[in-house]
Amino acid sequence: MQVVTTLINKLNSAPLTQSMSQTGTAFLVGLCYQKGILPQNNFRRAPLPLRNIATDALNSAFALRSRGCFACPIACIKKADVKHSAYEGKGMAPTYLAIGSLGVNCGITDLTTIGMASMMCGEMGLDPVATGGTLATVMELVEKKVITPEELKIDLRFGNGEAMVEALRLMATKKGYARRLGQGGLAVAKEFGRPEVFMGVKGHSLSPFDPRAIQGMGLHFATCNYGPHHLFAYTFIDELLNVHQSLDPWEIGGKPLLVKEYQDTTAVMDSLGLCNWPLMGLKFNNYVPMVNSCLGTNYKADDLLFIGEKIWNLERMFNLKAGFDRTHDTLPERFIKEPVPDGPAEGQVSRIGEMLPEYYHLRGWNEQGEPRPETLQALNLEV
Repeated sequence: MQVVTTLINKLNSAPLTQSMSQTGTAFLVGLCYQKGILPQNNFRRAPLPLRNIATDALNSAFALRSRGCFACPIACIKKADVKHSAYEGKGMAPTYLAIGSLGVNCGITDLTTIGMASMMCGEMGLDPVATGGTLATVMELVEKKVITPEELKIDLRFGNGEAMVEALRLMATKKGYARRLGQGGLAVAKEFGRPEVFMGVKGHSLSPFDPRAIQGMGLHFATCNYGPHHLFAYTFIDELLNVHQSLDPWEIGGKPLLVKEYQDTTAVMDSLGLCNWPLMGLKFNNYVPMVNSCLGTNYKADDLLFIGEKIWNLERMFNLKAGFDRTHDTLPERFIKEPVPDGPAEGQVSRIGEMLPEYYHLRGWNEQGEPRPETLQALNLEV
């Protein structure tokens, strides 16, 4: 109880966890906008004016009520009522992921529409990142006249919120043209011979963080065992929020080590059933006394991170056997060859090629991204 009380006091005094308590993860929208990290129109343009999607707009669009996981002092889940001509219901207010993926990256800034789309995804069991990535892919195909609205039987264009809602209603039914959308963004892009339009890695859509404007997150997206999801390495805690160290998101110095450390940390946290969001107010070391108090162990932080590294390498070995290899540790060419066209991060490209060799070295992997025999031996993972 003493350990828990100490952690709660640290969290309650941390500025960023207070922001989470007020608006949930949506507070990231403004910060990512300011650094050019928030994507628009399938990661091709700088975002639209912020006034329609900022936290002030969120508070005015919804009657927010806080809810948290059991006994959590942050309570970052924001419940809300939505009243819209096409949808009325209760559910979660849009998070950063929903605003980024279902909103701005689809050219949509109306928060009521975004909130409605987010709630519909929750009701139908659709991941908002994968769903938003699929819709943005199709919207770009329509814009480039690779596919027509007539073929889709819906006017699915950037900025058309009504069409997006209609697509969501049908997507889960797998009927008619919706069967095509339900296959996911990569399948649709491949069907029309334009796989480069799909913004994803290892078949998964990118979380709404432009990897050209946040280099460490880009390296994580390319190397994550699961695919390009920020939940498996919260590098923005330091790259954007500067909580534990001050790092420029546009620079690559120190990013391979940062990515490795956050990936190992997340592997430990997930295995313990702990949320990663409190890392915005706590250091990983702060968790160690709680772990030892619960388990009756004498772990040090390095002991736990060793387990996290072991987990990450075990997942890597699984992926290698499943057919993934070095060629999958990359990003879509758009991020490597096409600079950000405008906005705060204008001219930035992902420098994944410069960071990957150092990342492999830190991991103890060879040039093909395979764990070296001595690495597996040190981690007690010898086959």
